Parts: sequence; structure tokens; C-alpha cells
Amino acid sequence: MQDSTQGQPPPTGIIRPTEVRAVRAFTALDVRRLSDAAKHIESLPDSSKIDRAWKSLLSGLLALRREASADAEKHLREAASMALMVGMVTEDREIDSAPRLAALAYHHLGWLYRRQDRPDAALSVHQEARRLRERHGSFEEQWETAVELGMDAGIARRYDEAHRWYRTAIDLAERASEDSSRESAVAWTLLSSSLLEYELHDEAVTAARKARDAWQAHDVGAVETARADLILGGALLGQGEAFHGCDDELAKSVLDEATQLFSTAYEAFLAFGTGSATDARLSLEQRDFAQRLIATIGEG
Repeated sequence: MQDSTQGQPPPTGIIRPTEVRAVRAFTALDVRRLSDAAKHIESLPDSSKIDRAWKSLLSGLLALRREASADAEKHLREAASMALMVGMVTEDREIDSAPRLAALAYHHLGWLYRRQDRPDAALSVHQEARRLRERHGSFEEQWETAVELGMDAGIARRYDEAHRWYRTAIDLAERASEDSSRESAVAWTLLSSSLLEYELHDEAVTAARKARDAWQAHDVGAVETARADLILGGALLGQGEAFHGCDDELAKSVLDEATQLFSTAYEAFLAFGTGSATDARLSLEQRDFAQRLIATIGEG
């Protein structure tokens, strides 16, 4: 949670650079114009620690896009180290933003470690990001770190810990100053998937419904909303399987709803074209399986 000792409201959003060339570099990285990003990064000033920290961060992000893991790790660690040194001398400007910049570097470094299947290393640097963001960051930044910590714990198969972090992310999303429906939707989706993997079917269904509601509030026509139907259908399918043979009436009710959701998702994915073909095929496969389960209710 936000440190109340600061005596001032928390910042908002995710920290971004203000220097024009750095902004251009961020934009180029977002759209994967890597040559343009490299040129903008090369032209960045490096007259102060904060300038050098931003330059190292952007160099690290460029290395990530190029899948140059060793370079990415080096630059991101440099960015965090330099940012944490800002403020030790009075001439450094933008002192208030420096801890947030360091946390952003740790955020990306943890993502790199998780991609390398190093969950303990990812957890360590994401905990550093958490400590900085709880004291200096926005609720959006704290939400981002809670999600990352949940994913780190999930990969390490520490499911109870993952669930706690996802629920923390849900609480933080509600406190964000910007439109929080997307952040809520992401956290509820991750929680549902983790609960389902742990075979906590009832809780997974509840979380999946919350995720679907949040995605619809965010953008009812987005592909993520169709995917929320698929995820809720999958959670209901798991619940229906658990009821099958124990409470056939309830199993049929649950599986009927799952079948309808799979059909709705399938139609939506078709409208999104070839990019959603895999999701469309999965929707059909899941629907067929649910229908086969329904057909066996009462047998034996």
C-alpha cells in the first residue's frame, strides 16, 4: 500500500520520460521500430545521473526487444543503480522521480528473469520494485508489481502466494486514479486461471465472472472480452466435471452455461479474423467436450 508518511498524494500512472528524444525512443520501442529507437537512444543527453539512468533503461528495453538478454540485464541493472544514486548530490534534478525509475528498471529485469525460467531471481527484483513503489509510486505501478509477483509465485508453484498477490492487485486496481477496469480485469483473469490450475473450481468461476464483467466494462467489443467468455466457460467446464456423477442436475446447469459461453466466444473470435483462429478452435473443442459430458449425465 501507499506509504502514508509522505504527506502528499501519490503520483498517477506509470512513470515515463519527459525529454523529447526519450519519449520518441519509447514510442519507437512500442511499435518495434528498433532502428529508430536506437538512434533516439544514442542521441540522449548523459550530463546527469537521471539522464544516464533513462538512457540505460531505454537501452535495456531495446536489448529486450532484440532478445539480447545479457545486454538487457546489464543496462537495466545500471539504470536501477544510477537512479537510486540520484539525490545523493544536490545538483541532480527530478529527484522525486528517481525511485520510480529504479522500480521500472527492476520491473523489466524481473520480467527478463521470469522469461529465463528464474522465478526466484524474478521474485527478488520484483520485491525491490515493490518496496520502492509502495513508498514512492502510483497505485498503477503498485498494481503492476503485484501482478508480476503473482506470476513469479505461480511459476514457482507457490499458488497460495500467487493468489494473495492477485487479490492485492485487485484491491490496488480499485484505488487507481485512472480508469481501472482493465487493471481489474487482468488481475481477476490471472486469479481465475491460477485457481483453476489449483482445482479450486468454485472460486475460479467467481473470479472468472468478475474478470468478464470488468472486461465488458473496459471494452465490450475487444478480443479480450471474447477471451473472457472462453475463460469463464473453461472455469464452468471444470466445475461441471467436478459435479458430474455427484450432482447431475447442477452439473447439467453449469455445463449448459459453459456450452453457451463457448458458442458466444467462437462467434466473436470468427469476427476478429485469422489472428483469433486458435482461440476459435479452442472454443469449439471445449464446447464439444462440454456437450459430450452433458450427454453422459445420468448414465451408469
